[in-house]
Amino acid sequence: MVPLASIVLEMDAELKYYVDQFDGANFAVWVRRIESIFVAKNLDKFLSKEADETKDEVSASKKAYALMLSFLSEKVLVSLSDENTCASIFQKLKSTFLRDGAVNKILIRKRLAKLKKKKEVSMQEHLNEVNGLVNQLKSCGVKISDMDIIVYILMPLPPEYDSTKSAIENQLSEHVSLQFVVSRLLDAEALLKERRVSETKSESSNDVDVVFRQINELWSVSSAIKRDI
Repeated sequence: MVPLASIVLEMDAELKYYVDQFDGANFAVWVRRIESIFVAKNLDKFLSKEADETKDEVSASKKAYALMLSFLSEKVLVSLSDENTCASIFQKLKSTFLRDGAVNKILIRKRLAKLKKKKEVSMQEHLNEVNGLVNQLKSCGVKISDMDIIVYILMPLPPEYDSTKSAIENQLSEHVSLQFVVSRLLDAEALLKERRVSETKSESSNDVDVVFRQINELWSVSSAIKRDI
């Protein structure tokens, strides 16, 4: 009979973590995933400290280093050639990509203010873009309320969502949550798509009617000519 501890270790060894390799974008989101994985593998302390000289620490530190490398793209790794531990890599990445300067905050806020949802962009893609920028602001230490996020989501919407925006704005404040707004917008998108499909079918039907009418007119003209002959 296999000891329970061995089963747990075997199961842990088989766990796969699928995280896109960091290529310089969305650092805050990537860090959140990486930290959770290192915690799950009991290697999180090596994100901030070097190993001591004990055999177990050195071995665990090497595992942490190998794991960290697997989550980095070649483009990023090139800039980390002098870093040879998990902690040194993580600190270098944070100092490079986790900027908290006032200029960076202003630039992100400008991007949010200028954001426009294009027709070919799905609502989910729009929500993801807003959340990505919001997470960048949060990583700079900016506190953002759900109401702020709602404003950032609603502002860039095109006129076809005006009625939905009005319905949301006329709700009592205690009924308006981020989840409520997201749900309403996804529903509105589905209704708009359905309406476009119906309009397309209607236009196609009208086109068919026009063709048949033209054919009937041609037949009528042809019949009249034959009678005259």
